[in-house]
Amino acid sequence: MRNLAKFPDLESVELKHKDLLLNYFKSVQPVISELNFVEMFAWRKLKKICITEYKNNIVLFLEKDGQKYFYPPFSHSTDKIIIELLEYFKSLNENIKVRAYPDDLLHLLDNIMDKIILEDDRDNYDYVYLTEDLINLTGRKYDGKRNNIKKFLKNYKYEFLPLTDEIIADCIKFQEKWCNIRNCPEDLSLKNESYAVMEILNNFNKLPCFGAVLKIGDSIEGYTIASELNNETGEVIVEKANPEFYGIYQAINQMFSEKFLKKYKYVNRQQDTGDLGLRKAKLSYQPFKLLKKYNIGIKNGNN
Repeated sequence: MRNLAKFPDLESVELKHKDLLLNYFKSVQPVISELNFVEMFAWRKLKKICITEYKNNIVLFLEKDGQKYFYPPFSHSTDKIIIELLEYFKSLNENIKVRAYPDDLLHLLDNIMDKIILEDDRDNYDYVYLTEDLINLTGRKYDGKRNNIKKFLKNYKYEFLPLTDEIIADCIKFQEKWCNIRNCPEDLSLKNESYAVMEILNNFNKLPCFGAVLKIGDSIEGYTIASELNNETGEVIVEKANPEFYGIYQAINQMFSEKFLKKYKYVNRQQDTGDLGLRKAKLSYQPFKLLKKYNIGIKNGNN
């Protein structure tokens, strides 16, 4: 961590931090989708994601909707680091919280439970699937998915190809087209998302990610980008398609899972962010688990 900012100084996450963060994530094997370098890089400017060293630990800070947070640092002293940082900011009268703490690791906080407040964050639960379920779509619960894929395969002549540097420019054009279809300039959420996606596409060959495109005729009409989250889990970060082609989303999901994610036991398809339509779609794929997360604040002295 030589040359890394020392707390309370912070520095913006950039490509120069890639190796440091990849090594850190490899050592801690994160389960939450937020702790992924590609995801962080994409959103680093919009969420003001920063990095610092605190007592030989990496801590990552961010802002969202005007609230300041830091992601949980995972080490032998996770609880100590969290409470020290929360108390430090409380002493400055700054309202800062821990973001996206996974339910499975609450036991690491046993020693500080009486000092903290857990805020359930349903909108940001991760949807985690068994890869074999997304590939095989076995059973009656997936009848609709299989039927949509069959209609897609019957109705369209397509190619499913790896996303390479040679076709990135065409993929960028498709993303712009997709954004026009969805009228991104009039929707701040979609506008921000598209900006983050463009950050990935414009730096694709520098980032630890992989992807595929679905071509119909001579045109890209869908694409997916993913990255490894941990040894057992691939994380789908971007999935876009032209809804004019019936069944295209079901097709690209199944094809990408089979051809690019088969090495992983699980697929993390991130959150629904409170979008009820997206929630319904993600639940329809029968997740293996919903990864419950909390935001964590510190109790006031009179609590």
